[in-house]
Amino acid sequence: MRVRFAFLVAVAFVVLAACGGAPPVPTASAPAAQGGPTANGTATLGDDGFRGPMKAPLATTAMADELKAIGLDVAALPPLDQLPPAQLRKVMKTFTKALGVRCGDCHVEADFGAPTPRKAIAANMWTHFVRDVSMANGAPVYCDSCHQGKLTPLLDRHDKKALSNWMEQNFEDGLKLKSGAKNSCEACHGEPFESHFLKKWAGSATAAPASR
Repeated sequence: MRVRFAFLVAVAFVVLAACGGAPPVPTASAPAAQGGPTANGTATLGDDGFRGPMKAPLATTAMADELKAIGLDVAALPPLDQLPPAQLRKVMKTFTKALGVRCGDCHVEADFGAPTPRKAIAANMWTHFVRDVSMANGAPVYCDSCHQGKLTPLLDRHDKKALSNWMEQNFEDGLKLKSGAKNSCEACHGEPFESHFLKKWAGSATAAPASR
């Protein structure tokens, strides 16, 4: 299992980082290691050339109190498209803080309701990660658990063994599915294995819930 996982991760994340070139996939807007300026949620990923230590381990969210203040339980979040407009806008503010971005990094500034690849990815992240998983010990996760202030987590894809170990320790062993099903690489990538699942999400931009 470990050998298979290492191979699949090595292949998947190199491809995933570039997302095949089209459609373009999000990155952060400020740090040079994460790519250049962005426009309307369509910039390409810019950290695939990063070399250095792996990012910090995943952690229990530090934003539970902020979510509670806007009437949400981080351990039992509703579907994103069911949030009332005022509450959704407050949730979006937690996104900008957790990912270190501006509103215009994901939205079309002249039309916040317009679909973009980043909005589609955010909606799927909310559904398949924020709502569906917790830390292995049952503690809640949120956007900051993985992103830690950066839209594009810095992972050194040149060291395939370190990348494989980091993914296995943090995602496969460090998280569990709230459904009770066994967590594995297939839980995110599917079976048969889909290495381009972020690209697929980005391509579903027309299905992303509109901002209010």
